[in-house]
Amino acid sequence: MPPPQAMRNPTAIVASTPTTTAVALPNPRSTAALRPSVLPICSQPRQLELGELTLAFVADWDGDSEIYTVQADGSGLVQITDNATHDSAPKWSPDGLKLAFIDDLLRRPRLMVSDADGSDATFIPFDLEVFFDLVWSPTGQQIVLLSGHELFAVDMQTGAAIELTKGAGFELELPSFAP
Repeated sequence: MPPPQAMRNPTAIVASTPTTTAVALPNPRSTAALRPSVLPICSQPRQLELGELTLAFVADWDGDSEIYTVQADGSGLVQITDNATHDSAPKWSPDGLKLAFIDDLLRRPRLMVSDADGSDATFIPFDLEVFFDLVWSPTGQQIVLLSGHELFAVDMQTGAAIELTKGAGFELELPSFAP
């Protein structure tokens, strides 16, 4: 057990050798001032209010997992899905107009894409079983997902899936796109 003086001063480390030497650590509360910078993908940087940010999440409030949205300030809770299947992994399209998620229709997880409010929900493509997670391309024209042991890119205009790692023969995890 450390000596009592070390317990009173959390920024000191006391050595357990016969000669006790206190070493000052940096104060975790002091942070360097950050300079505002323009992000490369944002043409008009501005401060957003919490009520302007919408979060999508999964909750099991009715016996199965459903997708909900809420404003970051806690207002405007909306149930996006309402079905007897489990929905998971909601992901916003880059423009914020679409929401992709996984629905386990007939116990076979499928990619589902809807408008941001949950309307116009569509399975894309119906023949692929989706595992784990999914990621939108920066343009919103594709979604990459893991099906079986292969990665697929799904074209959002046509619903066609292109196998990216045909027969790779190793464990895959979901990639990320470069912006």
